[in-house]
Amino acid sequence: MSKAAIDVTLGGAAGGSKAASVRPKALRAAALAASAALLAVSLSACSSGGSPVENAANVPTYENPRTELDVSDKGASEAQQAAANVASNASKVRDASAYASLAQSVESIMSQYGGTTSVAFVDLYSGNGFDVDGDASQYSASMIKIAVMAELFDRVSAGELSLDQYQAVSSGDIVGGTGTIQSRGAGSYTLDDLCRYMIIYSDNTATNVLIDLLGMDEINAEAAKLGMTGTKLNRHMMDSAAQASGVENYTTCNDLALAFEKIWNGEFYGSELSARALEYLEGQTDSACLQQGLPSGVEFAHKTGNLTNVLNDGGIVEAASPYVIVLLAQDIGAGSAQSLMTEISSTVYDAVA
Repeated sequence: MSKAAIDVTLGGAAGGSKAASVRPKALRAAALAASAALLAVSLSACSSGGSPVENAANVPTYENPRTELDVSDKGASEAQQAAANVASNASKVRDASAYASLAQSVESIMSQYGGTTSVAFVDLYSGNGFDVDGDASQYSASMIKIAVMAELFDRVSAGELSLDQYQAVSSGDIVGGTGTIQSRGAGSYTLDDLCRYMIIYSDNTATNVLIDLLGMDEINAEAAKLGMTGTKLNRHMMDSAAQASGVENYTTCNDLALAFEKIWNGEFYGSELSARALEYLEGQTDSACLQQGLPSGVEFAHKTGNLTNVLNDGGIVEAASPYVIVLLAQDIGAGSAQSLMTEISSTVYDAVA
């Protein structure tokens, strides 16, 4: 993979045929600092016997649904710890320029492996990050299932569908490849079951049933509405005839990173459905790629995808300093792709977490 010299820019596309771009976003540091300062009011109330809820009713909370402050019914020591956590979070916020060196390191690693690869990274405390060819269109493999989930959740949030409703799966619907319905057999499954299997087990049958229910055009329209403008669903899973004629599904690292960031921030069709999506991603059964570069015990809520000469992985690393990482790789051997994933994942974790 021939790459031009790295060109790191702030707030714009980088030049060259292959270059890292560091993209600043609105910092949340001010909100974090304000949370810590205002929470001190509740500490004073706790120590004097007052109500922390009454005195801290307007304390802003960090938007991450996994780390929101909750000072209701806390004693002084617990509220003090919550304030310390928020202050610690604020101290971890980095501006965009802090990632220039990391972007260069990642690009350097990628250059050693050849093929067609792209990476996106987002610091979930600040929203800042970088990408290397993050807008390049690549084969999505099973990463397209994130777009299917988006359309389903949009319908659920609008009240048109319910995750508790049942959907028939016939024997004719069952296809090969990854999944669990092949062994479970035909029957009635809730939409929650189908979406859960689609993400956790990358179930191709569940995915195809959802595509038929939701509509391919509607899935693509919702992906674009969400901001995933480089993501296109063009065929069902395991459609060998379509594949033989050159029809494929596509996505980009930046599209996927956007979806994962929305999930973490509670913006994926509301906080409840965001939490549901995060639960699905946390249940992922494929740990052969980016997770291999993370320390044991670090939660990685993610989705993987693979085809011949394609290996993709991306999601949310729930470390002390949480972040999104997505890597799409094609035209390199599976063993080399896994080594690339491990090396980049480890490099990013060591620099950030």
